[in-house]
Amino acid sequence: MDFAYIIFVALLVLPICAGQEDDVTPFEVMIRPPLEEDYLDLGESKTYTCGASATSDQVTLKWFINDQEITATSGRVRVEALGNSRYMLRIGSGEDNDGGVYRECGTLAGQTDSKTINVVVIKPLEIHSDQEQFDILGGEGEVECEVSGKPAPTVTWKFENNTKIEAGEKYTIALNKLIIKDLSLEDTKKYLCDIIVIDTGETKDFYIDFTVVKLPTIALPPTIHPDNPKVGDEVKITCQATGVPPPTYQFKKGDVMVTDEMVNNGVLTINPLKTTDQATYTCIATNKGGFAESSNTLDVKVPPTIEDMEETYDAVSGQELTITCTAKGDPEPSVIWKKDGPQSASTDGIVNKGPTYEKVGSNQNDMEEKTVAQHMTFKPVTYQDAGTYICTAFSLVGSANKTVKLTVQYKPNFDTDFKEREFFGWRGHKANLTCQANANPVATIEWYMPDAENPDDYSKAVRIPNEAPYTINMLQKWDGSFLSSRSLHVDIGDETSHYKDFLCEATNVQGMTWQVVTLKEAKPPGSPVISMGNVLTSSITVNIEPPAENNGQPVTEYTYLYYPDGDAAQTNNGQTARTGDKTKLELTGLTSNTPYVVKVKAKNNVGEGEEATVTIPTLKVSKPFRLTIKSPQMSENADSYLLEWEQPDDGGSPIKHFSISYRQVKVKGTDEPGTWKIDGDIDLDPKLKVVPNPSALSTRLDDLDANAFYEIRLWATNEEGDSELTQVLIKTSAGVGPVGDHSGRLAVNLAALLAPLAMACLLAL
Repeated sequence: MDFAYIIFVALLVLPICAGQEDDVTPFEVMIRPPLEEDYLDLGESKTYTCGASATSDQVTLKWFINDQEITATSGRVRVEALGNSRYMLRIGSGEDNDGGVYRECGTLAGQTDSKTINVVVIKPLEIHSDQEQFDILGGEGEVECEVSGKPAPTVTWKFENNTKIEAGEKYTIALNKLIIKDLSLEDTKKYLCDIIVIDTGETKDFYIDFTVVKLPTIALPPTIHPDNPKVGDEVKITCQATGVPPPTYQFKKGDVMVTDEMVNNGVLTINPLKTTDQATYTCIATNKGGFAESSNTLDVKVPPTIEDMEETYDAVSGQELTITCTAKGDPEPSVIWKKDGPQSASTDGIVNKGPTYEKVGSNQNDMEEKTVAQHMTFKPVTYQDAGTYICTAFSLVGSANKTVKLTVQYKPNFDTDFKEREFFGWRGHKANLTCQANANPVATIEWYMPDAENPDDYSKAVRIPNEAPYTINMLQKWDGSFLSSRSLHVDIGDETSHYKDFLCEATNVQGMTWQVVTLKEAKPPGSPVISMGNVLTSSITVNIEPPAENNGQPVTEYTYLYYPDGDAAQTNNGQTARTGDKTKLELTGLTSNTPYVVKVKAKNNVGEGEEATVTIPTLKVSKPFRLTIKSPQMSENADSYLLEWEQPDDGGSPIKHFSISYRQVKVKGTDEPGTWKIDGDIDLDPKLKVVPNPSALSTRLDDLDANAFYEIRLWATNEEGDSELTQVLIKTSAGVGPVGDHSGRLAVNLAALLAPLAMACLLAL
């Protein structure tokens, strides 16, 4: 020890030692480091050294813990003599029970001294709660902040913004927890657990994300789309659940969990659907608060299929035949038979006995396919029953078809689309008589003449040779058809004896049938029926109808002539083809106020018939006839309208000009022009436009409002005066253009009705 230090200490203690003998040295012990209190972290090692103020072998030093002497010289807590009156206390790897008051005591020559140091064991601050916590909506929530350490920490609860939470009706502060009453979704937030160790000054902010959980609920059972899923479909089973936080989804098929790969956000996808997928599926919606379940049953439908059957059935007319169609599916399919092609009385051969059911396997089990059969019975088969039949099996999930062909052998008949039984000929003409037979196998056809004395006894009929005046064509047949035909040509010449009955005989392996046909004499047609049509000053329309009798040949055309009554020298001739039941004859370029004689004859292949005559007077010169407007009532343009009219009748006096007045009006009605009616005025004075070209058939009205209605009046003028007004309502389109704005327009405003004098003045200008 430094000598100066000893002297200094001695000087300091002199006053204390006053009254003692001069030869006694004061005795004192010291602890290094010189602390009254020290902190020992758990696991930390420390040493404390005790020394005496005198160096002597007579100095005795001891360490005590809570007045218990520490004598161990080995181990975790031990003492060591260091010599020179020093004695060390070693604490290795500090533990919780190492804390306490450590005292060193020293004696020398009857003098005793001691010093103490309070060792406080420090346990690091630890937080034992999760940063993410939750509780259930509507209940009482607990936000936990469990902490430990030495010295013991204290906890203060705050909101995220560092505002202290005060205990009250909503919040209760308990040991290491914040209790929140009557939880609502608004209580979901961050809470601050403010931790302080007062003895050490250590502090820590621990933020807790607290979630108020709304338990999952499933309002409706899982939905299945499509509604009636069938094998091969892509099926989606959709589960919709609510909850906070949003739930995740799983599905069970029966009691077996479905793999997550098939589930996406509450939708279970099965593709393609198989019959083995039929089961009850349970949706499980889960969040951190719990789970909810709901189930629905997937009923896998199976589209109908039809069992194989013969593609072709052969029958003979008169037999009984049954054809069976068997189908299966789930749900049970309906089965019907139908003949292909147009339906007629021929389908009367089908006797529908109604469905005949034949159960197979455990057909009562709703999980299996159902089998049903229907018989189509013919009692008996007739030739009309031949054809293609379609068996259709159908249910709400699909349909299936199979076709069978029924061929029927039958004796010939003449029940075909060719219905002619009367044929016509005339002098110098070669008549064509045709028989068409229906038979299977296809019939052969021969031509006969009835016996003159026994015409009804066909067995005595005489076969017609293929020689003049007769020519017999080869038998004609058609692929894929049971029809055959053969024609007899008769060269009539000047003979009238050929106009009589003939017989055709159709034969096959099933039998023979006769058909009587008659050859009659054709003659020119009778007189046609003519009547007056539209009559104008310079034209006449004559309506021509065919004669009541065409005498065996249709009218092909009409010949006609016409002339002013009493002046046959001005005869005009012509001809016109027949056009249907009514033919119109237009006579133009006529003189006004003049009667015309019109004569018409009908003509057929034999020749011209008798003529029909009518006298029709033309009209006298007059004002132009009322014009006909042909332009549509809906304009293609927003600001203009193209007014068009048909070629006018000038009344026998040339047209001088056309006049148009137009004004904007209010209209009631629908979008259909036929419903429009004027419902008020917008333009009180109409505008007038004069078209000076007498040959004009159109004019454009400009500067109109868009999407507006206009009343238009049109008339023509000649020397005799004005025609009657033609009135029409039109509407402009809704395109770009002014709507209801009359500014910037150049128009002549006139009264609705203009006197001819005013019009003449305008023309003069």
